[in-house]
Amino acid sequence: MGDAFPYSRGSIRLTLPEPRAFLEEYIALMNRYKRPDAATPPGARTVLTRLLAFPAPSPADHRPETDAS
Repeated sequence: MGDAFPYSRGSIRLTLPEPRAFLEEYIALMNRYKRPDAATPPGARTVLTRLLAFPAPSPADHRPETDAS
């Protein structure tokens, strides 16, 4: 498994309530692959996962600052 480094990135457009649903589905997917130690097959290794999701800056966040003097 040393050479198996799955990687994915992307972007999706979500409404305000949708990130929670997305996270719940992600957790449900992770839970489908969990197994107790006694049911872990030989050769299986722990795979660390990370999910980082945050809103992209809006165009308004990129406005140049004006000099008020």
